[in-house]
Amino acid sequence: MSTEPAGDRRAEESRTCPTEGQAAPSHGSLVDAHVGRYAVRAKDMAASEIRALFAVAARPEIVSLAGGMPYVTALPLDAMGDMAGQLVARRGAAALQYGSAQGDPALREGICEVMALEGIHAHPDEVVVTVGSQQALDLITRIFIDPGDVVLAEAPSYVGALGAFASYQADVVHVPMDDDGLVPEALAECLARVHVAGRRVKFLYTVPSFHNPAGVTLSARRRPEVLRICQRDHRGRAPRRLGAGAGRDPRQAGARRGGGGAVQLQPDPARGRRVPRQPAVA
Repeated sequence: MSTEPAGDRRAEESRTCPTEGQAAPSHGSLVDAHVGRYAVRAKDMAASEIRALFAVAARPEIVSLAGGMPYVTALPLDAMGDMAGQLVARRGAAALQYGSAQGDPALREGICEVMALEGIHAHPDEVVVTVGSQQALDLITRIFIDPGDVVLAEAPSYVGALGAFASYQADVVHVPMDDDGLVPEALAECLARVHVAGRRVKFLYTVPSFHNPAGVTLSARRRPEVLRICQRDHRGRAPRRLGAGAGRDPRQAGARRGGGGAVQLQPDPARGRRVPRQPAVA
């Protein structure tokens, strides 16, 4: 017969006996004692492929062409240091303080000027500055995707985008590519198959210029065709259901300048249904 007080015994049992749905706590092992508290969407989460890639690329004996990292040793570090010093001297109070969630107004104006050279015209109020493309992908997916929605993406596709889609429980349907980029006929076939299955396609994720990781560029002839397919699908769906919409990754903007730029994936505002102006992510 135990002489331990009943209250102390129950408290000890609550610490050592997992409740239903919880894993037993582990001491000194890799088992996570909090696994029973995770959200349902966390069960499919995996380690970041980008983190693993950069860990390998950071090793001194590796010369990686996969990570998209800038060759910083070629940058004019002295000049950049001078510019940073001038920024702090002239606008230090603003530069070192929290800013607008949408981004510095002058920076948004500059982004609009750069993108206008690429044939994409916007107002600074339509631009949201993000901390890299990964945050932009996360925001877009969070806004548009419900669990089980379908995202169309090229095969292969950018691993960071696929990770963002998976984290919000989207189902990715891949569209074949060839040397001229995304195949329009394959895109139309994928849309038809998904709709016949009663699934909901929210958007097409594509990197039309200097594709990551395939390295190809969508031909000028195919670009308007891809847009027409997406717009036709959007118009053919019932109200309040988004069809496939095309997006582009602006990181390579200007890479073609001087050599003849490709037609940008931007709907003609004079055709089709007008969409209310909303902030865009850059």
